[in-house]
Amino acid sequence: MMDYRIDPLWLKLAGMNLQGAQAMAPYLQMMQKQMGQNSEMAQRVIEEYRKFLFLAMRAGHQVIPPGPINDVWMMHL
Repeated sequence: MMDYRIDPLWLKLAGMNLQGAQAMAPYLQMMQKQMGQNSEMAQRVIEEYRKFLFLAMRAGHQVIPPGPINDVWMMHL
């Protein structure tokens, strides 16, 4: 089984924080307002959302995001 940490999709998703920190700032602020989260929690939810995106693309079957991840998914759409 391939290590997900070297999968090109994961590397691209993992780079979102580094390459797009300024682009993510408004999104994080929106999460904090709409979801009532502090900055640390918003960052944690974004990290879990990133994992969900990877799983959704690589699972080979339908996946359903849990609670807060679903909220982020809806905001993203």
